[in-house]
Amino acid sequence: AIFGAPWVVIHSDSYLDETWYSRKRSMEKNIERFKQYGEVAARYGIGIAIENMIDKRSLRRFGAGTEDLVELVDRLGDKKLFGICWDTGHANLHQIDQGKALHEIGDRLKAVHINDNGGVYDHHLLPFQGTVNWNAVVRALKDIAYQGDFTYEIHGFIRGFDPEFHHKAMRFARELAEHMIRL
Repeated sequence: AIFGAPWVVIHSDSYLDETWYSRKRSMEKNIERFKQYGEVAARYGIGIAIENMIDKRSLRRFGAGTEDLVELVDRLGDKKLFGICWDTGHANLHQIDQGKALHEIGDRLKAVHINDNGGVYDHHLLPFQGTVNWNAVVRALKDIAYQGDFTYEIHGFIRGFDPEFHHKAMRFARELAEHMIRL
């Protein structure tokens, strides 16, 4: 709120039952948790965007799928206070059809983390450096009339560059973002 940001992005949590991952328990505990966060956020006039997660190889994580996020936000019941942050790199790791997912999310989408990867590791690369279907992502953002910020999460993009080139690399990243927004 101090910075004038309309949304803060928070990860959901996963919960186990007596034997394994429990979607039902995870949903109920996240509803309880986010309602508490929502009380604080409402006092400061900001919303909470819940980010899609990455399943770990050994454990299912709540919020990795669109269905979890949509149901959670709908059950929280206040679209002005709660929404979804879509991380394109996380979705790519799960080989999610991002165009379809973004259409399902619709007006619940309040924030994006724009980044790319090769589908194996969460590298946080610049768009078009990996395997994300950017045509589908950009088309879906337009179709659902996304009005939020185009937020890069590309810290892996400049890794390995000599610091002398960071400014030029970031200028290129900005130009690419402006091009994608025009699309």
